[in-house]
Amino acid sequence: LAQIGHGCRVVNVNVEVTDAFASDAQLRIGDVNDMDRLMADSECDLNAVGTYETSPNYIYDTTQEHIIEARYVAGSSTAGTAKITITYV
Repeated sequence: LAQIGHGCRVVNVNVEVTDAFASDAQLRIGDVNDMDRLMADSECDLNAVGTYETSPNYIYDTTQEHIIEARYVAGSSTAGTAKITITYV
């Protein structure tokens, strides 16, 4: 999703589900060290249209750059649409 530098603070993660997925679909947002760091799958209900938001305020304070990843598990979903927005400073 994004590559951010050291010292960056992730202040907000927003997932807007505009077309619902099947009930067993899952989404987690984080990094290679912790895939739930920014949004756990329990914080985003992909089978209901709506907006889901977390405010992790997590600071990446190491000297290397980090890649923010989203892990999506479709389950039995054959359709669904979501937009992910990450705000960092």
